[in-house]
Amino acid sequence: SIARTNQSVTLNWESQNNRNYSIEASTNLTAWSPFATNILTTTTNSPFTFTSNNVADKIKFFRIHRAP
Repeated sequence: SIARTNQSVTLNWESQNNRNYSIEASTNLTAWSPFATNILTTTTNSPFTFTSNNVADKIKFFRIHRAP
């Protein structure tokens, strides 16, 4: 899920304890770039919060995957 409060954006996803995840971002759903890497989860519902001022594009798509 995604939530926004003022300039803070929070992504939440179901995860496994003690696993690393990465988030990629895209403006067109075709070209993906690393957005955040090596996010270590400690619960089964993982949040990642960032400030939208740090995101250059107004429209952004995110995908999250477990890192090997």
